[in-house]
Amino acid sequence: MIALREAERCALAGTDYRPLLLRRRASRPQLKRDPLGAHDSAGRLAFVTPLRSGRVYAYRNLMKRSFLTLLALSLACANPTGLIGGRLTVRAVPPILDLTNQSPAPVYVFTVERRAAAYTDWAPCTDPSRCAGITLGQTTSVPYTHIAGYAPGAREAIVYWWHLIAGAQSTFRPDSIRAVVVGL
Repeated sequence: MIALREAERCALAGTDYRPLLLRRRASRPQLKRDPLGAHDSAGRLAFVTPLRSGRVYAYRNLMKRSFLTLLALSLACANPTGLIGGRLTVRAVPPILDLTNQSPAPVYVFTVERRAAAYTDWAPCTDPSRCAGITLGQTTSVPYTHIAGYAPGAREAIVYWWHLIAGAQSTFRPDSIRAVVVGL
């Protein structure tokens, strides 16, 4: 039997004494220079995720499908008669409020005393045959006594206003309810 000193001992078969950084790691495939089309045809760097190759393709397909779905939904849900621009000018001339429509469509209003707005339950009028609209450039006067919840000594009122746009089956709905606070 030959006795080996510590420096002469043989390595066991299958062991690898290479430095840690030079060892091959298990379960990590070696990638080519241009993994998964990391560059586009013009040579610019494209977006590559740090996922495994199969997951990258699944991720790209998911992103494409998500984009196409969102695009289809936005086109399907688009409302060609959406929010109508413009404004309503409100001026207090005691004992009335002067409301002037400066938008391209009729404006419908509801006026309430500011403190009473906290406990007033109301809904916007959506039937143009029942609601008095203010047409383009028209000024309408609202007496303080017609303000919901008004009492002498009230200091502020809120004027809610909206346009009506066509809804389903010849009905109408408000485009967006806006508010103007005015001192009385």
